Amino acid sequence: MRNWILPVISLFIISLASCEKEGPRIEYPSSGAYGENVLSLSDSSILDASHTFTLSANLMNDAAVCIELVNLSNFSQSAFTIWSYNDARNMAWTISDYSFQYHTQLFESNKNGDLDLEIFFPTSSIVQVNFYENGGTLTGSKTLFWQ
Repeated sequence: MRNWILPVISLFIISLASCEKEGPRIEYPSSGAYGENVLSLSDSSILDASHTFTLSANLMNDAAVCIELVNLSNFSQSAFTIWSYNDARNMAWTISDYSFQYHTQLFESNKNGDLDLEIFFPTSSIVQVNFYENGGTLTGSKTLFWQ
């Protein structure tokens, strides 16, 4: 009669483990509504400044992301000559003012689901993209080049 207890307990433990809630998840698709996704590109990618790009992320299960763009070139110019974006269609990102002191700008998610923002890099530039996922810790970084 005791032979059935161990298999039943094992099945119960397995079923509990499979019911655990999946944690926050972030995916960066290769492209979005406005073109190639800056967030999915490889480190040291060289890109065409005449193209339109997108900042695109899929956030699931209460995930959050903050993207920091760092201007590594043309410090005497404003951010708008290095990058600009179409804020008129933006519903998914909270965007900080450009910091002339640190040459940075933050793009912070403000919802779950599909996030997409049209972004332009109209001149030759070097931009570092820093990722802060699900908190304030740097989780990734890459440098991109526009010609």
